[in-house]
Amino acid sequence: MSTIVSYKRNFVLLLLAVITFYCFSAAILPGRAGGAAATQPILVIERVNAERAVAGSVFYLTVVVKNMGAGPAFNIFAELDSPQVAGEDVFTMEAPATQENPHLAKIERETVRSFSFPVKVSAKAENVDYTLNIFLKSQDASLKAAAPRTSTSATVKVNHEITQPSPTVSKVILDPPAPARTEPFTAVFYLDNHSGAEAHSVFVELDGGENFRVLETTASKFLPALSRGGNAFVSFRLQGLENRTTNSSKLTFKYRFRGESFTAAHTVNLPLEQPAPGTAPQLTISSFSLGETARAHEYILRLTLENLGEQQATGVRLTLDGEGKIFVLRGSNVDHLPLVPGKDSKELEYLLGINPAKEDTHLPLRIKLEYRDKAGSVQPSVSETLGIAVADTGFAAASRGTPRVLISKYALSAAKVLAGNMVTLTLHIENTHTRPVQNIKVSLGVTQVEGGNAGAGGTAAGTVFSPINSSNSFFIDRIPARTAVEHSMDLWVDPNATARTYIIPVQIAYEDEDATGYEVREMVNIPVTQESRLQVLFVETPPTAFLGQPAFVNAEFVNVGKVDLGNFMVLLEGDFPKEQAAYFVGNLQIGASHFYQGIIHPDREGVLEGKLIFSYLDNNNREVRVVEPFSITVQAGGAMGMGEIIEGVKPPGLLEPPGEGGSVGGLLSRWPYFAGVLLIVVVVAAVIMRRRRARKAGEELFHA
Repeated sequence: MSTIVSYKRNFVLLLLAVITFYCFSAAILPGRAGGAAATQPILVIERVNAERAVAGSVFYLTVVVKNMGAGPAFNIFAELDSPQVAGEDVFTMEAPATQENPHLAKIERETVRSFSFPVKVSAKAENVDYTLNIFLKSQDASLKAAAPRTSTSATVKVNHEITQPSPTVSKVILDPPAPARTEPFTAVFYLDNHSGAEAHSVFVELDGGENFRVLETTASKFLPALSRGGNAFVSFRLQGLENRTTNSSKLTFKYRFRGESFTAAHTVNLPLEQPAPGTAPQLTISSFSLGETARAHEYILRLTLENLGEQQATGVRLTLDGEGKIFVLRGSNVDHLPLVPGKDSKELEYLLGINPAKEDTHLPLRIKLEYRDKAGSVQPSVSETLGIAVADTGFAAASRGTPRVLISKYALSAAKVLAGNMVTLTLHIENTHTRPVQNIKVSLGVTQVEGGNAGAGGTAAGTVFSPINSSNSFFIDRIPARTAVEHSMDLWVDPNATARTYIIPVQIAYEDEDATGYEVREMVNIPVTQESRLQVLFVETPPTAFLGQPAFVNAEFVNVGKVDLGNFMVLLEGDFPKEQAAYFVGNLQIGASHFYQGIIHPDREGVLEGKLIFSYLDNNNREVRVVEPFSITVQAGGAMGMGEIIEGVKPPGLLEPPGEGGSVGGLLSRWPYFAGVLLIVVVVAAVIMRRRRARKAGEELFHA
């Protein structure tokens, strides 16, 4: 029993010891962890930009990084986790970085930086999209502990454009390594075939041009084959010429592939000192300017990159470094240019974000230039520093005075706006002062459609112009000094709007940098037109007319549009005698209808063709013509002479105008025709009945 009690007492003591240690650790360690977290950097990869990747070649990968932690990050470098093809990595970093040789030395907190590095693509890579994993490593301020690692994935499309052997020169070794200007030497050219195809019967020819003399019997070397992905070497005994201007020579490959002959030429620059000083490219920043944009603290940097040398600069790499206070927006801080010709310059533009400290008066922007000469030799890099005054960026106190904002101009998507359609109104709002303005509110006034009554018992009229997918107001964050901002609004025009020019009030409210409010009223004019439309209700002509007998052409028309039709006229045209060939109405008002009747006197047999033309001026003062063609068949045998009308007999096509006769009068005027028809019907019926009776009498006699 005592043994059990002793075990229980020892267990309780051990439990108390564990609880005491845990409480002590919880009291001490969180304080240390919290202190470390207070300065811990947190790196986030915002985006990755990749150049065009070709199998067997090198492209640059640009990584944009933001430090969202509480402290700076040091010794930042990237590592790649590449997919594989045929047992080897598709992507490999040309010069892997480490903490001793990082891509970036430092990133301050709340700062965005970017860096680029070359990546080689395997010659065995296929024409597919590969997923490349990128890991970012760094250290905290102690330079001992590793900061949290971040990673991202990027999709890189690889193009495999080499469909035949591609022999190239990978390097050249000289013996002796540095011969005198005219001293003979041996040049060993190392050849690579980056293609997946094998070249056969390869001839390598060297042409020294005006720079080198070949000291061998022949300037051509033979290789039985150059395998795919393989390499070989050839050597030539050369001597430099006294008056040479460059160290370049031409190497030509002649080979056979699939029974056909191919030729590839390369210019190779031998690793010698520059033959003549002053001819090499020399890049410099000759001028720069900084301009404001419509967004706060964003600026356009314009650089003039000038080549003072006579040779062209190739493979130019320009790097911008603003030490976290100036950074490139919407792109990388590393720019690549194919070439800059000798004695020439290029204009470059970059969108910059600027975030100076309160005590800063000037901001340094360091620009590093790396490039090669025409022959491909690496030239000494150039570093320049641009000094940007904070006063020029709008952060310093601006000149005083009342800022003026106005509508400098406006434009409509159509010269005249048709009611019931949409129109786009574009306003150019300009700040004419030397001080920027902010928090700009622009409001369009409301114009009522005529005819409405908003009083008691009435119905409010609609608005002439209604914004589409927005209100009648919009906001602009900031307008820099002496800058205009463009804004467009889509407006729907009420179908019932009267045709005239409307004056639209525009109210602009804004503030200066001291939050002092201002207000101004402007006006814009919008001309509105209505649709003009004529409807011809009918055009009636007799299907048949008789020679020498008048025929009538009748038409009725109405103005169904929403504007009056001016200079309205009806014309009867055709190659025949006619009366009342022109009928002038003048102003045909909205909803008005008219009746027209013209007379035709046929003078020959056959088909008579003509047309009625309705012409008028629309609301844009343009002539509109509506043509209604017709045809009448003319026959001989008319009982009346030219222009004669027999009383009681209605000529073909004659109609009574609306409101001038009835159906009873029409029937009475036709009674002779009805009487003749009735007489013929009675005679025919009598003949039929008489024949039936005679047939019946004959049948009875036969049966008897």
